[in-house]
Amino acid sequence: DTQQTLDWLAGKQYGAFCGIGQPDNFFRMLESLTNEEPKFTIAFPDHYSYPEQSIKKIFKVADEHGVNVILTTCKDAVKLRGKLVGRGKTVMAVDIDVKVYHGEEDLWEKIDAVLRLSSKPQAQE
Repeated sequence: DTQQTLDWLAGKQYGAFCGIGQPDNFFRMLESLTNEEPKFTIAFPDHYSYPEQSIKKIFKVADEHGVNVILTTCKDAVKLRGKLVGRGKTVMAVDIDVKVYHGEEDLWEKIDAVLRLSSKPQAQE
C-alpha cells in the first residue's frame, strides 16, 4: 500500500466508485479536491459486498472512458482488498482527515451535549 496526496492526480483523468450512504457527496468532494470532474462515477448501495460482476463493471466502465486511475473510499477498499490488483488500473482509496482549526472546544462541548441528550431515557407517552 502506497500513500499519495491528491496532487498526484494533477493532469490525470480518473473515475470513482463507492458504496456509501451519500455517494454524491463523495464524488463532489473528489471534484472539489482535485479541481477535475471524474470521467465516470458509479454508486453502489451502502454496505455493498462487490461480487465479481460488479468489479468487472467498474473496470469495463473505466476502459470505456479511457481512465487508468480509479478512486474509491477506504471503507470500500477494505471490502475489495486483493480483488483489484492485476487488472491494469491504478485503484486508490481516498482517506479523509478532518481538522478543526477554530472552535474545537465548542465543537466537543456540542457533541457531548448531543450525546448526553441521546443517552437520557425517553419519557413514556
